[in-house]
Amino acid sequence: MSYNERTLRLLGADAADVLARSSVILFGVGGVGSFAAEALCRSGVGRIALVDGDTVAESNLNRQLVALRSTVGESKVDVMARRMRDIREDILVEPIHLFYDQDTRDQIDLSQYGIILDAIDSLSSKLLIIESAHRLGIPVLSCMGAGNRLNPMGFHISPVSKTHTCPLARRMRRELCARGLGDTPVVWSDEMPVKPPAAPDGSHSPGSVAFVPSAAGLLMASWCVRRLLGLL
Repeated sequence: MSYNERTLRLLGADAADVLARSSVILFGVGGVGSFAAEALCRSGVGRIALVDGDTVAESNLNRQLVALRSTVGESKVDVMARRMRDIREDILVEPIHLFYDQDTRDQIDLSQYGIILDAIDSLSSKLLIIESAHRLGIPVLSCMGAGNRLNPMGFHISPVSKTHTCPLARRMRRELCARGLGDTPVVWSDEMPVKPPAAPDGSHSPGSVAFVPSAAGLLMASWCVRRLLGLL
């Protein structure tokens, strides 16, 4: 049995051909993005660009597919690309090692991709991605906060104007509505974030568990595949 026979049984050969000819760009290959990337790879998407300027850290070991003892210190996009090529020999993966912002935006031609997925943390970069997607007329899905949560069943996909509870979604809703982009679809959770105590060094980095950001990433991949197939 080939790796994609079970996918073909569900989607059919015509849909598999559509996915094989599709191109997606994913920003962020962390707890959310690494699971989205792998699901898109295993679903048969033909071309996937991965954008992330970060390297694997020990603090990623609890939730990120790219994070192994053997990969600490390596570029996340390079690790993810290697993993995806190990799953599918025919996939075209483009690892792009950079942080997307005003200074680097011109290094990526977004117009060559059919769907844009945003799984990064920076609010300003999220806004930049979404504004660019709308200007180019390319479907985009942005993930809101996945940290400090315990319930993977709390995630939804809706226009950002319909979100509530999530602090990041609240900020995005205000900024996007001010730009006339309040219909942008986002992945968001209706679970009230917990407030973990400060770390020993006094920092307040978000807490995380393996089964929450991964659920958001799989939801992003599901939306992407269904959108490519005209099912949404």
